Parts: sequence; structure tokens; C-alpha cells
Amino acid sequence: MSLGKRINNFFKKLGNLKEMVSPSSFYEARKKIDPELYKYLNSSCVQQYYKKGSEYVKTWRGRLLWAVDCTTINLPDTEETRAFYTK
Repeated sequence: MSLGKRINNFFKKLGNLKEMVSPSSFYEARKKIDPELYKYLNSSCVQQYYKKGSEYVKTWRGRLLWAVDCTTINLPDTEETRAFYTK
């Protein structure tokens, strides 16, 4: 769902139909936002996460370790397998 639709749904739930936003006006308003704002917000969120949530962040030798493994496993399609993996 687009952000514009989410905003309109928000106002509908409040019962404030006067504040509805047309898709074109939402798009035009969004173009006015300085792209640097998004960089700043992202940086701030990341800093806060690692400052406040550092006890939950696991590191290896003091560094973050990010890895991707593309291994695939084919499991039998049984009731037991479905029950175990759909919890």
C-alpha cells in the first residue's frame, strides 16, 4: 500500500475526511523534501540503535559480521514438517 493511501486511511480512522490527500498533491509535497533529510534520519536511527541497543548487538572481535549463505535444503512435504516449520 502506498504511503499516500496509508495517510488517507489514517485520517479516515480519525473521522477527519477534510484532510484527505490526493495522490498528485502528496507526490508534489514529497518532492519538496531535501534528500539530505533521509540521510540524516537514517544515520540518526542507526546511531540510536547501536547506542541504546548495543547489549543486543553481537560482534566478532569488536566488529559487526554480516554474511549471506545461499544454501538450500529440500525438506519432505509432510504434516510433521509443516507443523514444525509453521510455528
